[in-house]
Amino acid sequence: MSNFSFDNLEREIKQLQRMQSQNDFASFVKYTVARYVDAPYLNHFYKALQQFADDVKAKKCPRLIINMPPRSLKSETASIRLPLWFMLNNPYMEVILASANQDLANTFSRKARDLLEEEYIKNNWIDVIAPQNKAIEQWSLTNKSTFKAVGIGGQSTGFGADIFIIDDPLRDAKQANSLKIKDDHWEWFDSVADTRMAPGGGIIIVLTRWAEDDIAGRLIRAFPEDWKVIKYKAIADEDEEFRKKGDVLHPLRYPIERMLKIKANKSPQVWYSLYQQEPRVREGNLFKFDFFQNFYYQAELPPQFDFIVTSWDLSFSATTTSDFVAGVTLGLKDNQVFVLNLVHGRYDFPQTKSKVLENYATYLPNATLVEAKANGQAIVDSIKGIISGVVPITPKEDKVSRANAIIPMFEARQVRFPQNAEWLLKLTDECLGFPRSPHDDIVDALTQGLNYLREKINKYLLCDDLDFDGMEYQSEFSENFFSRFRYK
Repeated sequence: MSNFSFDNLEREIKQLQRMQSQNDFASFVKYTVARYVDAPYLNHFYKALQQFADDVKAKKCPRLIINMPPRSLKSETASIRLPLWFMLNNPYMEVILASANQDLANTFSRKARDLLEEEYIKNNWIDVIAPQNKAIEQWSLTNKSTFKAVGIGGQSTGFGADIFIIDDPLRDAKQANSLKIKDDHWEWFDSVADTRMAPGGGIIIVLTRWAEDDIAGRLIRAFPEDWKVIKYKAIADEDEEFRKKGDVLHPLRYPIERMLKIKANKSPQVWYSLYQQEPRVREGNLFKFDFFQNFYYQAELPPQFDFIVTSWDLSFSATTTSDFVAGVTLGLKDNQVFVLNLVHGRYDFPQTKSKVLENYATYLPNATLVEAKANGQAIVDSIKGIISGVVPITPKEDKVSRANAIIPMFEARQVRFPQNAEWLLKLTDECLGFPRSPHDDIVDALTQGLNYLREKINKYLLCDDLDFDGMEYQSEFSENFFSRFRYK
């Protein structure tokens, strides 16, 4: 007791407070953002980023994609404060920040470095706040942690990354619509960004979604098990951990009335991409969501079809970056088309041939359509002596024109889908995104098959054997307009 003094107690309390402040990323943000206004989603965001930092320290190789609307504090939090907080707390750590161009990356770098003058930081990190190298593109702290800013497409040779942050790789709609730019981004990520990682290091991609096939979209599709994805939508379309369906993201900054005005003044594509983080129109682009709600149950299938067709769209190879093989089996009964099965995956030539023969044995289609490109003609040559009804197809129109031709069949509710089929969500998602989706193999197979059946239906309706003199006209005001022609 003789060593007790209020001065010692006060120092211990301050030291404890300092340690708590250092360890809490949420406090770091709240004390360093001017005119800070809190919201439930922000605390959810901070928790996710702190967990990411903890996983980096534990060398767990975390991979995190954060999708957020504009003006949601994403860059201020993930691209400026997270790397600085991580550097202050961990010596000898390397951070690389990449953004759409070098100027924007430098802006984030300057903001992070200038935060070292904040009183909150000076009071809580006494020994590590002085920057040793003050260049905007590269600077470090006295604890030897470093910050490197690069533009996407730029080089970072000689630099490693315990944390690699990619902030909004696409600047605007023009870039989002450029396949070349998106391909260049993907090549840069694969050959530069991903090769800079330290053992156990983590990558964060924080962005507003502009396109389905941006870096985030391609990573999600190629490596779905490796990446954790968190979406913050401007208006919730279902109940979430921190808000209810219909609630806005930040009620104090963007109340529902203001957000609805923003929605009314934006095109559907912009609203769903930038604000709802769904880079396609939710109702669909060319195909509409309602088209795929025309279900049938197994008991409703006819005992026998008038015609069965399997339509194949084949890839060039089985690599992880190649297109998929897609095969759609359709059964025609009267004027109704039942989608019976989908085969979809990356297969080499022997695997593709096996899938075609397996599907034939299961459904015994009257016709097996194979687009005569890529592996198509080779498959045709290898199976035409084994099964009957092999039809090579050479498209005469572009993909969009072929899709437009069968849209009336969907609108007339002629195309039906199996309730609860495990592959239906995959088919629906690709169709709704077409023609902006990164892949269109299922769409190609489906439109090819439906166009083939559509022509058979049209030939039947125009058949010379029909006895038009024996038909009686019915008024369009009858119960079924489409049955106004009937036999007496």
